[in-house]
Formats: sequence, C-alpha cells, structure tokens
Amino acid sequence: MHSNTVKRWVFLLSATFCLLLLSIAYVMWKERQPKLDVLGANNLASSVLIKRTGFDDIALRKVDEDWIMTSPCSVEVSEQRLNPLLELLSPNTNQYDVQEVDLAAAGLESPLAVVFIGDTEYRLGNTDLQGERRYVQHNGRVGFVPEWALSLVNGGVSALADLNVFNSPLKSLTIVVDDQTVKTIAEVSELMLWQNLSAQQIVGWPLEDETPEAVFSILTDDETSTQNLISIFETESYTALQYNGTACAYIISPDSLPN
Repeated sequence: MHSNTVKRWVFLLSATFCLLLLSIAYVMWKERQPKLDVLGANNLASSVLIKRTGFDDIALRKVDEDWIMTSPCSVEVSEQRLNPLLELLSPNTNQYDVQEVDLAAAGLESPLAVVFIGDTEYRLGNTDLQGERRYVQHNGRVGFVPEWALSLVNGGVSALADLNVFNSPLKSLTIVVDDQTVKTIAEVSELMLWQNLSAQQIVGWPLEDETPEAVFSILTDDETSTQNLISIFETESYTALQYNGTACAYIISPDSLPN
C-alpha cells in the first residue's frame, strides 16, 4: 500500500516537472519569434485611398517612414490619426464568407465609403441591429468594425492630416504687406508663438461660397532651409493660412495669430 502511494507521488511529481519544462520551453520559443505589428499586413502598405460619394478622394502615400497626403492637397499626415484606421480595417475583423451575407441589407452593395489600403479594397456599410458595429467587406469576407469607423473616414482631410501649421522649426519669419517687408522675426520667443499655431481644420481652398482677399503674407525660413510664402486671409469668424500654390488652407480661430 505504502509502495503504491510512493509510486503515485513520484508519477505526479514527474508529470508536473515535465509540464514545467514544456512551459519554460514554450516561453523561450515564443520570445525568439519575430514580433508581429498589431496592424498586421496593413502596416506594410505604402498607400491609402479613401473614396466617398460627393467628396474629393483622399490619397495618402508612404515616403520612407513618413506618410504624406497627396490629394486633395499636399500636407503631412498624423500617424496617430492614421494608425487607428489601419488597425480597424486589419484582416482579423472579417468573419463570414460574402455568400452568407445579405449585401444589400448590410449596405455593402452601395457602400458608404470605400478604402483602399495598398491594393486591398474595404467597403464600409450599414450598422448592425444594435448600432454598435458596422459591416466591412474585403477579399470575399464580411466582418465588423466599430460604428465610429465611418466617422473617422468621413472626417476628411482634417481627420488624418497633421494640424500643425509649421512642421519644421522656424529660423525666421517675415511679414509682408503689399509686397513690402513690414517686420522680420528671428527671436526664438516670438517665433514660438507662430511655431505653435495649430489648425482647427484643413479645408479646400479657395472656398466655394466665399474667399476673402489676402490681408498680408508671411515668408518663412526653417531649419531645413526651406522657404515658404503663406497668404493670410482674415474674416470675423476665422483666419486662413494658405501655402502658396497649394489647394488647401489651415483654418484657425480669428484671434490666434500672434500680434
């Protein structure tokens, strides 16, 4: 009897020791595996195209490690704003074969928005019955994303662009009125007042309904030795800064410009 008990304990201890060794081996193997980015395959894409009925297409392109917007205007992209979109539309959101889904009821026959990440098409449709999830179709599969995914897409240029008016540190800034230099600013404290300007939104320019006359211009020189001429438009409700030759303007509150 005593011998059987000893054998049983030896067996249990041996089994426990083997499980412990297997666990250690698994952890060590796991640590050696390449870390996969949470964005999956979408993080390897180098282009994004957003298409919505009644709106200009939004095109993004990855240059080296940075994203830029190339249409409807050329501005830098905020990756903090772009990454949630790439993550939302990652392939793991898909659950059903397209043949199993009523595409018309799901709003996928006439999608509310279409997003191309690289060569892959994502079609955004209606919400489910609870209104918390939205149908998404891609590569013959249909799944769900959070309802607010469409709001992110519908945010347009402002939802994805870097809203900082100046992306490189300024070395100097010259105020020009009627082609005459009024003031040149080189003091760091004064330059920082301009450097910190951030847009409330970025819009296509000129505006369709009204476009005021430029009040003055500024000529900037930054640490990359890039010079830019920017026209300033002022109304009672907003101030717009437009880089000359571009199709968009940065909209800030009317009292935001440094004195």
